[in-house]
Amino acid sequence: MSKKVVFVCTGNTCRSPMAEALARSMLHPTEDSIIFSSAGTSALPHMPASRNAISVMQMEGIDITGHTSQMLTGEMIANADLLLAMTDTHANIIKLFSPTANVETLGAFAGADEDVLDPFGGDLDEYRACAEQIKTLIIKSIVKIRGITDEH
Repeated sequence: MSKKVVFVCTGNTCRSPMAEALARSMLHPTEDSIIFSSAGTSALPHMPASRNAISVMQMEGIDITGHTSQMLTGEMIANADLLLAMTDTHANIIKLFSPTANVETLGAFAGADEDVLDPFGGDLDEYRACAEQIKTLIIKSIVKIRGITDEH
């Protein structure tokens, strides 16, 4: 059975789509037992990824031009084996909505005490820094992500 990991930010146009894409790029092509997705706590549906997020991911050799934003739903929370939030605020929103959800911040899950700051409205350098932070945290987390069970 596949493991479902959902990355969560606010609008689902910057941080969480980059996290989803970076995490997916770190799996071996035969590792199809983990399904990554992303959503936002305040997302407008069907918005594209931000221009700078697309540019930064292209620099990584990853194409997110087909991404469209989606609002985090109760069904997504219930079906997720793990929700990785970009900030404590996102994690707390999820916990208020679903106290039994398996949610952590990406930073805490990676063993770092840091939020992933929102680059929205920032320049390309801010997006680059954000993507590097996310990439570092996912590299630290990928073994744990692979080890999650379907029993949550």
